[in-house]
Amino acid sequence: MVKTDFSVWSFVKQSIGKELSKITMPIILNEPLSFLQRVAEYMEYSELLDKAVGEKDPIKRMELVSAFAVSSMSSNAGRIGKPFNPLLGETYELHYRNFVFVAEQVSHHPPITAFHVESDNYSLRATLQFKLRFWGKSIDVQPKGLITLQLYHFNESYTWQNVNLTIHNILTGKIWVEHTGTLRITNHSLGLYCQLEFHPSNSFGHGCNRVIGELYAPSTLDKMQAVSASNTSHNTTVNTTINIISKNIFNHHNNSYVLKRIIFGNWSRGLFTVEPNVWNEKEEIIDNQPKKNSNNNDNDDADGQSTNSSECIESWIMDSKYH
Repeated sequence: MVKTDFSVWSFVKQSIGKELSKITMPIILNEPLSFLQRVAEYMEYSELLDKAVGEKDPIKRMELVSAFAVSSMSSNAGRIGKPFNPLLGETYELHYRNFVFVAEQVSHHPPITAFHVESDNYSLRATLQFKLRFWGKSIDVQPKGLITLQLYHFNESYTWQNVNLTIHNILTGKIWVEHTGTLRITNHSLGLYCQLEFHPSNSFGHGCNRVIGELYAPSTLDKMQAVSASNTSHNTTVNTTINIISKNIFNHHNNSYVLKRIIFGNWSRGLFTVEPNVWNEKEEIIDNQPKKNSNNNDNDDADGQSTNSSECIESWIMDSKYH
């Protein structure tokens, strides 16, 4: 728990509008962790990657990877303490479950952290830089740096960049945090992408932590799967041929994308995925379950039969952390 019973006015006077990494912060605002340890929390839901490497359907793999990308931010819910800045060259190593996590502070000004995660089935790496600005009532955390995931068995590469974090009510009222912005996860091997919007809450705090987005696949996905299936060898020449064919398919100027899934939920709890034809934009997440607004009528499926919201849910793709 971070204490707030200290005089902040002298700190506020020198800090408004400035980049906080260049300002001496009161130690009472820190939590007893190094930033390198905090970054290791990216892997809290590593079981989502374990499921992804065992999933043959590329659409479902994309769902799981997208859920993992969102889950890496879930530890920020209700978290208001600032971790301590690591020393230049400081490292942190974690052996946990079936992976090894290694992080190092590679730059002091500006602060830049690099980390690498290695498992038998995947690797995850990134170089992270965060800009923190204080605006009197709030602090904005703006992340920079691309996160890259590789799934070895499928020879797939995914990338994304985290969205902004805002800490509200720094001076008065109850402190709370929210993520806002657009998160785009791209599968560079098969051409799929998932674009998620982190919506800001309104002035009354309603709609906090809401996420909604869409998963798209290229219309040529079936062709690419056929090419991959017909070449089961791991020979370098064969893999090179597959990569050349995939580039020709996905870079073609006539290539189009097809909406495959609607993804929605709460970044601090979990995500749901539904087929586009049964999507109800009034869906809400209440007590970790999808619940339809009582004023809405049930959706009709393709056969004209009534389908309630719980039947529309295809899968719960991120475990709930808060019950």
